[in-house]
Amino acid sequence: MKVVPTIKITQDFENMKKVLTRYRKYNINTFQFSVTRNSLEEHIEFINSVKELYKKLFDDDFNIMLNTPCPKDKIRFEFMGREEEIRVNCHEKIILTNKKDFICEEDIKCFVVRDSFIGRIPEIAIIGDGDLLIKITEIKTDYMIAYCMNDAIVKKGKAIASPQGFLKNTSDDIVLKTLEIIKQVKPEICVLSYIENKSDIYNFVQKIKEYAGYTPHIMSKIESK
Repeated sequence: MKVVPTIKITQDFENMKKVLTRYRKYNINTFQFSVTRNSLEEHIEFINSVKELYKKLFDDDFNIMLNTPCPKDKIRFEFMGREEEIRVNCHEKIILTNKKDFICEEDIKCFVVRDSFIGRIPEIAIIGDGDLLIKITEIKTDYMIAYCMNDAIVKKGKAIASPQGFLKNTSDDIVLKTLEIIKQVKPEICVLSYIENKSDIYNFVQKIKEYAGYTPHIMSKIESK
């Protein structure tokens, strides 16, 4: 089994020297970089700086595994109020709605999910990072009724996921940012996110080839049944 550590953006390059030296000691020569939180320029500058430091320390190169937010992303939810987090109890009834102005019954917690509910079926979904399982029992045009399957504290801004997906195409500006980073740093491996079928992979690989002029190795998993 090959270990691939993730290197996060930092300004502490003295500590980065120690980190890289430790990984070198154990013959680790592939590092993962995520390209979601910072600007295009910051990601490119940081990856190039780590490459230069590694070259200076060991007169060698490492392989880059780029973790991308493409071609799809999960649907994220917000709370009806301004809460940072809410607590729910097992068997508690909740409402998922796609309308911010939806009027919820008193004392029923309401999650706003920016997605269409047309064609959905009752199923079990996951809220957050596996924090909460819910059983969707009733589906209308602008809301769904669900019941919690465990006690949980759920923070805002997390995702909702299920076998049916709750996925959306990654926005054009993020796709362009990702393609530009690939073109600039030439990763050996690209990790694609939230794949539903093989055409998702094929279509994005074609975009990489057309934009960056080469085809990296692709890693991915199919998210839905």
